[in-house]
Amino acid sequence: MTRRHISFLLLFLLIDTAVGEVFAGPWVWKFGASGHSWGEYGTPEGLDLAEMPGSMQPLELRPEKNLTRILQWVASKPKDFEPRSVAHIWILDPIFQINPDTALVLVDGDPTTSTGKWFKNPKKSKVGKTFYFDLGRPYYLNRIVFYPRQQGEDAGGSPHKLDYMRGFTIQVNDGDIKNFTVRVSQARTYLSPVYRTVYRRSFNDQSVVDATFPLQPVRLIKLRCTKEHRFEIAEVEFYGLGFQLEAVYTSDPVDLQRPSNFGAVRWWDSKWHMGPDGQLSPVSDTRAWVEIQTRSGSDPTPLIYYKYAIDPDTKATILVEVSKEQYEKLLKKSPNKVAGVKLDGEHWSNWSSVYDSSGQQFEYGVPRRYFQVRLIFRSTSVWDMVRVDSLAVEYYHPTLADAVVGEVAVLSNPLPGDRIARVPAGRSIHFTYDVRAERPSGRGFHGIRLVTPAPPSFVDLAIGGHSIPSDGLEISRPSPNCLQVRFKSYPVVDNTPVRLILTTSLLQAGAEISGWVFNDVDLPQPIIGGDANLQVNTDKLLVLAEAESVKEPFGPVQFLPNPITPNGDRVNDEGKLHYAILKLVDRRRVKIGIYDLAGSLVRDLWTGWQRSGVYISPPWDGIDNGGKLVPPGIYMYRIEVEEDAGTAERSGLVTVVY
Repeated sequence: MTRRHISFLLLFLLIDTAVGEVFAGPWVWKFGASGHSWGEYGTPEGLDLAEMPGSMQPLELRPEKNLTRILQWVASKPKDFEPRSVAHIWILDPIFQINPDTALVLVDGDPTTSTGKWFKNPKKSKVGKTFYFDLGRPYYLNRIVFYPRQQGEDAGGSPHKLDYMRGFTIQVNDGDIKNFTVRVSQARTYLSPVYRTVYRRSFNDQSVVDATFPLQPVRLIKLRCTKEHRFEIAEVEFYGLGFQLEAVYTSDPVDLQRPSNFGAVRWWDSKWHMGPDGQLSPVSDTRAWVEIQTRSGSDPTPLIYYKYAIDPDTKATILVEVSKEQYEKLLKKSPNKVAGVKLDGEHWSNWSSVYDSSGQQFEYGVPRRYFQVRLIFRSTSVWDMVRVDSLAVEYYHPTLADAVVGEVAVLSNPLPGDRIARVPAGRSIHFTYDVRAERPSGRGFHGIRLVTPAPPSFVDLAIGGHSIPSDGLEISRPSPNCLQVRFKSYPVVDNTPVRLILTTSLLQAGAEISGWVFNDVDLPQPIIGGDANLQVNTDKLLVLAEAESVKEPFGPVQFLPNPITPNGDRVNDEGKLHYAILKLVDRRRVKIGIYDLAGSLVRDLWTGWQRSGVYISPPWDGIDNGGKLVPPGIYMYRIEVEEDAGTAERSGLVTVVY
């Protein structure tokens, strides 16, 4: 078994019988506590898997913990400064070009090995000899220690511990992109780090240098000799405090043995704060969180690796695909030959969006045999961290079909010229949602669930061109923007087309109407864009807003009823503002008020934060801010939304009569 291609024995047997297959499920693949080991099935970067067995948390630095011994080191200058799981060391000296691995003696944890005679030749200058360290990602450091061998002597009887640097500077870079400059060399553009000095000793008389400086994020370290005196270095050690502000775990591809549908993604975590006494305490409100993402594929290799090579005929530089093992070997020995890595988009999906909470549906398209998870641990304080105990992914096979395709169109325009459904934003539109299963399994499906950009309403369902009577349907709204239709008496067990007609609104520039088909046994299967109906040409689940309709952040705005008659007879005593907010991805401040025709505020109706959606304001009953009933007449409602470019507003009239 390899880490690139994870396989396992199923906990439940798939049994062929005379009447078909018998299945149990869904099954669960679990990482962490009571599941598969994090370390065995993935790559942790900046994470500690030993502090709490079975769990995973950001690496904590302590005064006594030497970071050098925790990191995995490679003796080469990195090709770029992207975050990585290994640390690099290199030396500005010809000896490094001849034998790069000799630099590893500085970080091997053995104080009896050193650079030896490299920097003791009296005929060669020592000034300017520079040692570089790339930790792979930022760590909060406040101390760097380095020294020569403290035991033994050379052939002339001089103790090794006297061969220390007589002067030096220590410079650092935090790895932030803004602290790099762009340079061009031989038609190649690259980033060059800008270092700043954190420690300088012009005249050093200490064999063991213990350089302390204010706690700060450090990724790159530059140690430069400034005195003309022989020296050696046995060890370089890095120390700091607190937890990593960012750490990443990426699982290896998990092999489920067969194409599968995916269910919920669940994880169990806890948040912790370290107090001044160094003790951890659990907290509910902390400045640390974890971001969970997934992706799925049809083969065990999600990435394609490339190297540079010379075309033997044209002598031009070309890209050649290599294996991961060959790529990693080149990265260590000849990093300049490494050309990069890209996702195999033909066989693998991109990383999903970050899941908002545990228990959400795994994001995927067609059923896939392989999947990966990625956990990104983040914090805004070195004293806060989140610990993940375990993560589980539900899956099930056989699938309901090889694929379930669907396409969305406007009911009145099934064949748009540009093959995209376009509608005015904010207005209720009749849509068709056509669905067809490709090579379905024997059990089929008897339900469709849609997630729409705004609250939907059911209109009709047809199977094979025949409308299903209402008494054969179960229609529900599991959430405000979700429509679910069951048709248990009319299961679809072949590629018979299904058409759902619904009304909903588009509240932004564009959105997909996501869908799933389901039965009561298997996990739901997502609907993907495709040709589900020859009479429709969109082949997509995408809906776009007409450009003119999204120039301002408002859809339809109405005050209902209008007029109002606040006379206490309970008929039209109050009215509410019905409004749609468009094109806002983030929550923005919204203010609603009632004004007289001179523009003076009569009543603060509502102020709060909202994103794109359809809303109804609190009622206005003709009472002003002073608690008094307003005189009869014409008043004005005004809704204001804060945008990046300023405040947008919409107003209208409301009449008060008695």
